[in-house]
Parts: sequence; C-alpha cells; structure tokens
Amino acid sequence: KGKSSSDKDDSSFADEIPVTVKGKKLSSTWHRVKWTDRMVRLLITAVSYINEETPPENVAMLRRKHSNLQKKGKWKSVSKVLAERGFFVSPQQCEDKFNDLNKRYKRLNEILGRGTCCEVVENPSLLDLMDHVSEKLKDEVKKILSSKHLHYEEMCSYHNGNRLHLPPDPELQHSLQLAISSRDDHDENESKVDQETDMDDDQEESR
Repeated sequence: KGKSSSDKDDSSFADEIPVTVKGKKLSSTWHRVKWTDRMVRLLITAVSYINEETPPENVAMLRRKHSNLQKKGKWKSVSKVLAERGFFVSPQQCEDKFNDLNKRYKRLNEILGRGTCCEVVENPSLLDLMDHVSEKLKDEVKKILSSKHLHYEEMCSYHNGNRLHLPPDPELQHSLQLAISSRDDHDENESKVDQETDMDDDQEESR
C-alpha cells in the first residue's frame, strides 16, 4: 500500500550543517524525525514569535533584520531553539514541516471558508450536510482532517496573530531572540568579510 501525504510528512531525512547547543556541536548528519504533537506546537510557537509584530519605534530596523532573517537564519534559529528543548530537527525539516501545516490550513480554508472550516474541524460530520461541496472536495477535506498533525487551531492563532491556541512561552521567546541576534552578528561578520574581499579584488584589478 502506498503511503498518503499525511503519513509521509511525519518523518524526513536531511543533511545539514550542525547547530551548536550550549557550546556543543551536534552531529553533522540529521536523522529521520518522528514529529510529536509537542514538537509541532513548539515549532508553530517559535515561528509565531519570529513573525510577531514589532513595536512601532523599532519597525524600520527590525523589518530589515526580519528580511535578512527570512532569507538566511529563520529556520536555523528555529532548529536551534528546538534542539535546546531536546528535539534535534534540521532547519530544512522545520521548514518542510511548517510549510506542510500551512498548506493544509490554507487548503481547508480555500474549500470551506474560514468560519465554516473551524466548525468542520470541531465536528467533521457537518461535512456530509454540505450539498454545495462536491464529493471529490469532501474526500480531500476528509483526507486532510485525518492527518496525524493538522493543528488547525494553532495555525489559526498563528495566522490571526493571537495566543488563543498558542500559549505564551517567554523562555522560548528569549531563546529565539538570542538565536536571532547571534545570527545577525554572524551575518554582519560575513558581510564585512565579503566587502573586504571585494575591495581586495578591486585593488588587484586596478594594479
């Protein structure tokens, strides 16, 4: 029997550069991951903190940082804070898992509409009463609802920017801030090295 997409996403392989946790480097090879409910909630909470709105006086500065983080260090930072909690998941595995959660959340809303979607997630039998939804789409919804890790309510909180289903975790938030600032410092150093290399190249060419 072939595995459905809802089975496939529960584990994954990835080879990544190791992260450092409390001064110790982790193995350079990332192994198969079996996602638990706790891990998935932690993942969504971590991403929600990264994407939270910033105070008005810091918006311009933090938007620049956020833009750089999105490109380079977002998933490395998430991977690092999960590792601090004992969950060793690569940045790529974090990104793949979150994208999968996001894809299912958006697809359910697309088929049913946001308000109706919440009701159907709470009571799937309502789906059978919806004459306006085709049988093919109903089957697709049922398949998504049967997913091992749907976490619709948590994703709803994430997209609405509230903590209704994502309880505050100040310790996680602080760890993320440290991970992000260390990434920023690292990126700034890399940028300086790149600039110095460019200057050296220009000097060589002018000779």
